[in-house]
Amino acid sequence: MSPIADVPPRPEPVIPHTAPGVLEGLGDDRLNSVLGKCLAMLDAIDRSRGKSLTGAELSRASGVPKASCHRLAARLVDYGMLDKVGERYSIGTHLFELAHTVPHLRRLREAAMPHLLDLYVYSHEVVHFGILVGTDVLYLEKIADSRSASLPSAVGRRMPAHCTGLGKAMLAFSTVDPLIELFSQPLKRLTKQTIVAPSVLAGQLSRVRSEHLAYEQDEAVPGVSCIGAPVLSAGGRAIAAISITVPTCRFRPGAMRSPLMVSASCLAKAVA
Repeated sequence: MSPIADVPPRPEPVIPHTAPGVLEGLGDDRLNSVLGKCLAMLDAIDRSRGKSLTGAELSRASGVPKASCHRLAARLVDYGMLDKVGERYSIGTHLFELAHTVPHLRRLREAAMPHLLDLYVYSHEVVHFGILVGTDVLYLEKIADSRSASLPSAVGRRMPAHCTGLGKAMLAFSTVDPLIELFSQPLKRLTKQTIVAPSVLAGQLSRVRSEHLAYEQDEAVPGVSCIGAPVLSAGGRAIAAISITVPTCRFRPGAMRSPLMVSASCLAKAVA
């Protein structure tokens, strides 16, 4: 099994016109409104590999006609929702400012940071912290040093919950709705090891509920594994989750269980 450093570069993704969650609720007429077009453009940039697109690329990736795309992009730049350097558009600084003022997420991150840092000091491995949004994990924090190789996870990014330690930890202690939604459609396969059989995943989630720990080995990125623990409310619902991510070649969950569970328990008390 290969360490993180040996993981080959991920191929450039095909940029879809929409992303799960971002344009949800706008329906098939999303591009018939100014709001829908703007959201599609912002989302297209967010999902691009380089996080920036030319005007032509932005039009193609978002599905917004070139003339409208050019006009709306100029307005979004004026409002700070997009930045433009040369001929390329990227997410604007004002959106960054707005994102960091979401009250409950800001409080959750502030409460989590001391425990995440303690866990990182203990493990010297990548530490993730996130919440469940639909059937995706939304990463709120990631702690890694300069020696850590690139992973698809990043603050503000999403990953399918069924193939991450964070996601499984939260799905097991979530309301029934996300599970129904997850099992009602084919599970996305990211690697050869990704669990796509609902019955197998259901069995794993049952084990998570019993042990309060979730495991993932090579399911999201080849050569990378993790162990996650839910941060539970007083009612037993997953508020968030914490995980430690390591190269599979040195994945030793036995040594990580106790500190991970302690961190999750302490954070649960801090946000109670």
